[in-house]
Amino acid sequence: MQKNKLNLIIDFLLLICLLLISGIGFLIRYVLPPGFARKQLYGSGVDLQFWGLDRHEWGNIHLIISLVFIALLFFHILLHWKMICAFTGKYSQGKISSKVLLGIVLALSAICLVGPFCIQPEVASRQGRIVTESITPTNSDQTPTHSSSTIEVKGSMHLNELASQFQVSTSTIIAQMGISPKDSCQRIGRLKKKYGFAMHELKQLIELEMNN
Repeated sequence: MQKNKLNLIIDFLLLICLLLISGIGFLIRYVLPPGFARKQLYGSGVDLQFWGLDRHEWGNIHLIISLVFIALLFFHILLHWKMICAFTGKYSQGKISSKVLLGIVLALSAICLVGPFCIQPEVASRQGRIVTESITPTNSDQTPTHSSSTIEVKGSMHLNELASQFQVSTSTIIAQMGISPKDSCQRIGRLKKKYGFAMHELKQLIELEMNN
């Protein structure tokens, strides 16, 4: 009886997680679309949020709920393991033992859960062409210059991340753009909306600091 109650609770939680995963997925896809689709629908210079969270923050919640769902699913399988082994043994005529079945489950789990951390992404250009050319080294005597057209700043980036990427002082950006130091960990898109600066102004500041 106790096991039946536990099964019922786990099944209910699995259903809730599945509904949340689906709902947040639809929210990210259709309500909080990415840059190009957002620009087409609402114009440039806007950030979309729901309950104070943008699509990237909802994506983090989506990931957390997915991990909870996987943990509950493993627990659900564990509670029904004897039944699964009996069912598999019956229909495979004893050719698949419980150890083999466990090995298959663990192997698939490792591929799906650990595999993504071992994958190297393909670097593609804006036109979608995979970049395979090697970078030609420049003359060490020449001082590289940067223009704002080559500086890519995304609204999803954090201010500290931006400063680290372009090797610019965070305090300089804060002072020049009139940003409060307590907001130094916020995303660029949220800061732009809060403090009213334009993205090209931020790019110009970074360009100036990098070329100094």
